[in-house]
Amino acid sequence: MNPPRERRTLYQVYENICEVCGYEPRSKRRVNDFLDSIRLYGLLERDERNLRRARGRSYIHTLEVSPELVFEGLKYDQEGAESMLERYDLVPDPEDADQARLTAFV
Repeated sequence: MNPPRERRTLYQVYENICEVCGYEPRSKRRVNDFLDSIRLYGLLERDERNLRRARGRSYIHTLEVSPELVFEGLKYDQEGAESMLERYDLVPDPEDADQARLTAFV
């Protein structure tokens, strides 16, 4: 029997994207603070899961808006210029059935 495949965390995906774009990643705590602020705007839902004694708690984050809206927002930086994610072709095309670019990080 094969051991269960470890899921990649959202933070690991974030670290991979930072590496590709040449950015220094923020701390896990800072990323969690950012996710909490996104939840306040109603863009994410967080579900807490207990992973037994040894593994602690885990949070499952679910988008509360359409992925197309998120993908469109990822194309631009705060000044409205092309984002680093778009420049490195990391923003999936919602019309594209092959999401290889996205799944490479997940």
